[in-house]
Amino acid sequence: MILAIVGTLMQLSRQSERLADLQMNFVAGVSHELRTPLTVIRTAAYNLRGKLGREPQQVEKYGRLIQEESEKLGALVEQVLQYASAQAGHVIREREPAAVDALIEESLASSLERMRSRGIELEKRVDVDLPPILADRLAMRHALQNLIEIGR
Repeated sequence: MILAIVGTLMQLSRQSERLADLQMNFVAGVSHELRTPLTVIRTAAYNLRGKLGREPQQVEKYGRLIQEESEKLGALVEQVLQYASAQAGHVIREREPAAVDALIEESLASSLERMRSRGIELEKRVDVDLPPILADRLAMRHALQNLIEIGR
């Protein structure tokens, strides 16, 4: 009996260590992912404050860049919140009817520019006759975005 308890404690200790490692890797990954868009936004804002801010084409370019990077930050924050929600046991919230093509389109929108800039072409085929599905829109969008990111 004592040996079984000791064995179970050792196994639980190893699982706890693995979980702590995963959490540290998650935090390190999120920190890195947050720094990249923040650096781009900071640089674009600096450039806009200088001489480049007087040229309409440059203002448009940097404004678009700031918007894209802030959208990436927003998506990353949503993913972190989704992760925290999943850890708390609240993965699926409210289900509502949702059009499959709209979910796919929304999910692609955040990754489309990055894919294009890397020379990745995307082909989308969605049957127009698909009925709406009952889903948590946010959770479904995140799941689709994860699939898109993995597939790149």
